[in-house]
This record gives sequence, C-alpha cells and structure tokens, in this order.
Amino acid sequence: MEKKNFVYLYYLRFFWPPYLLRHLWDIFYVNALGSGIAPVPVEHDDENPDKLELHMRPATALGILYLTGLCAAMYYGNNGGPPYMLLAPAVFLPAAILAIILLPENAFVKTPVRALYSDRFGALSRIVYYTAFFSSVGYLRSLTGVNVGFYLMLFWILPVFTTFPY
Repeated sequence: MEKKNFVYLYYLRFFWPPYLLRHLWDIFYVNALGSGIAPVPVEHDDENPDKLELHMRPATALGILYLTGLCAAMYYGNNGGPPYMLLAPAVFLPAAILAIILLPENAFVKTPVRALYSDRFGALSRIVYYTAFFSSVGYLRSLTGVNVGFYLMLFWILPVFTTFPY
C-alpha cells in the first residue's frame, strides 16, 4: 500500500463527516444494540445481508426510553435550578428499578459471554450508573451554566469512538 493511501485510509478519512458519522453509527449499532458484524457470532438473514435488523429486547428498548425521558426531564428541570434537577432522578430511578424487578428474565439480552451476575443485575447496574452520570452532567450544567454535555461529547465520546475504530 502506498504511503498516501495509508495516510488517507487510516488518518484523514476519519475527519470526513459522512464517513465519521457512518463509522460512529456502526460502532453504536454493534456495541449498544448488539447487532451488525461483531466478534461474537450473531444470527443473520443470509438472504438479505443489507437488511437493517435491530435485535432489541424489551429491556433494551425500555432502557433507551428511560434515558431519553431522564435527559428530557433534566433538560426541562434545568430552568427551575438545582432543586428541580434533583427531582428527575429521584422520580425516574425508583420507577426504573421497579420495572427491572418486574420484567421477566427473557426480556433481557442474553450475551454469549456469561458474567458472574445475572442479566437483571447487569441491567440494574447500568441504569444506576447512567442515571448518576447523566444527572451529574445536568447538575453541573445547572450550577455552572456551561454546556457540560457538549464538552463531554467533544473531548471524551468522540475521541473514544474515533481512536478505537474496531
């Protein structure tokens, strides 16, 4: 491979927005939704390989809905100041914990790699972590007036996604 092709393929191409967005979608599709081509074998429709399939369990869909609702509540609670910012996680987290406890075991994603804890406990741990994380970001924005989420995406999420392509 020529040097200019190597530089283009492995360095410059990641700064081209259409390629970067497609690349970020691929990473999200494989890592967050558990679909696409991954190191762990996943059943696919061999007759239609380009078909977009979202292999999402009910717990995953509810988790995405929960985080979207939490972020929206914190965004609108930001107008009321720090006391209202604390109200959103205090209401949302107990509801999420109750939903996780009430969901049947087959509603959770079964990964081929088995952990020492149950899928339910893993989902519960992730919800608690993401609630604390997003609440902290929202609370910092409320206290400082600085858009902390933008800097988080710019200096943490974007470099992580573009540094480790696959």
